[in-house]
Amino acid sequence: MLVVVVAALFLANFVKHGLLSASRLGQSKDALGALQSAVQVIFIIFGAVFSYYRFFRGRTFISRGDVTITVTVIETTADHNLHWVSIEFKNLGTVSVWDPKPEVIVSLFGPNGTVREPWADWREAVTGHERTIGFSVIDSGETASFTTHHEVPKTVWAVEYQVFITDADGIRWKRATMIENKAKANK
Repeated sequence: MLVVVVAALFLANFVKHGLLSASRLGQSKDALGALQSAVQVIFIIFGAVFSYYRFFRGRTFISRGDVTITVTVIETTADHNLHWVSIEFKNLGTVSVWDPKPEVIVSLFGPNGTVREPWADWREAVTGHERTIGFSVIDSGETASFTTHHEVPKTVWAVEYQVFITDADGIRWKRATMIENKAKANK
């Protein structure tokens, strides 16, 4: 739009100074035909370059995803609560996500301060009929679930989960949540 406005202002300036008139256009119609062809070629080249950047370098072939965390706290009779953690990763992009690996940093907040620990024991939720050898892949529009459980001392007030999903190309998605270290009452 800005290019059209600038071109119109240039043409108005040429008409104002007498460089462009109907008689001059009639005398040089062959030159104008050649100029029109040159301008069309320039616009086609600019269109091709911008299309390249939009299609290949833009967001057309990009990995995008959404990470959700669900934590269920189960009170036990022992000195620990059982935390069942489920991570779901939905592939929102147009390309497949190869070999996604979850990584979680857990911060335990309690009377002794904050303790951070990485949790690496994650299992992809499978029925047993899937292949267990080879790469895991999440195609466009699909969702994968990863689960684990850990015991958290009842003296801990709250637990923060920072979840990172990293694919084979090193692209990383993240999400964080904090929960109280108490079981929710069933209604």
